[in-house]
This record gives sequence, structure tokens and C-alpha cells, in this order.
Amino acid sequence: MTELTPMDQAFIYLVPQPGAACPFCSVDNPKYIEAIAVYLPEGDYQDYSEQEMWAYGTLEVGEEVDELTGLISMFRLKAESMVPYQPR
Repeated sequence: MTELTPMDQAFIYLVPQPGAACPFCSVDNPKYIEAIAVYLPEGDYQDYSEQEMWAYGTLEVGEEVDELTGLISMFRLKAESMVPYQPR
């Protein structure tokens, strides 16, 4: 998860490993294609964490511009739930 998130916490970004605040701003951050915007159910929010997470929901694929932030995403997950990672 990155620290970059809209002020209203409408969504969060999940990335393969903890990094700097912006997944798109620096060479030491994940590539554009490796970041996924996760939209939580309305009224839910997720505090920033470096803990690994499982996210469940519907995957949307294709470039889209977020109306509120202007950020472009290639992948979005309309999450039904997010829980801490547990080895299976």
C-alpha cells in the first residue's frame, strides 16, 4: 500500500512492496503497471499499512482517469473486502 491516497480515502493504491508516497513519481517506486487502485465499499476505509494485504473483489482492466484526482490507472479493484495477509 502506498501513502498516496485521496483526502476522502475514496481508494488506495496497492503495490508489490512498500515504497515512497507516490507509485508514479520516482524511479525507486513501482512501475505504473504494478500499482492497482483499490476502491473500498462505500463508507469503508483502510488506514495506511506496510503489512501485506489480501483484497477481494471485481478486477477492472483498461486505462481510466479518476474524475476526482486526475490519476490514470490501468487496473482497478472494486473491493468487497480487504484483510491482512495470512499464509495458506
